[in-house]
Amino acid sequence: MYAVAPAVPVATRVVRHRGAPPTCIVATHGSGAGPSSGTTWLDPRPSGGELLWRPGLNSRHCRASLAVLDAAHARALVAAVDSAPVQAPGRSSCPMDDGSSVTAYLSHPGTAEAEVVTIELRGCQLVAAPGRSVLTTTTALRRALGPPPKGL
Repeated sequence: MYAVAPAVPVATRVVRHRGAPPTCIVATHGSGAGPSSGTTWLDPRPSGGELLWRPGLNSRHCRASLAVLDAAHARALVAAVDSAPVQAPGRSSCPMDDGSSVTAYLSHPGTAEAEVVTIELRGCQLVAAPGRSVLTTTTALRRALGPPPKGL
């Protein structure tokens, strides 16, 4: 069970040093915020990125898989995240949550910074990023992720 607080638009960037594995991240806070609605999370102009697919408890294969995103795929993913609805405040129970998720590391030209967003694949299927309000996964967002790796 989890509780979701009301939406609070906070700009946050996650910095990843070049050459570091995707799990080595440091959260930093930026000064700019998105639109006043607080629903736009990501810079709409990524140059590419990476998807780290994590298997769930009942997965046939117990290993994560990394996929590289080109600019077009990264922009489609950003558009899908930005259009996802904010999760309603309150308590929810997610009994089908097996821990499977995808974390997107979106890169931008001229910087070593990457924006990070995590999408849960089962259970309540939430979308989260450091310091930002929680969204709900949509069919369009699942399509924008592309097909999962075999065995996930």
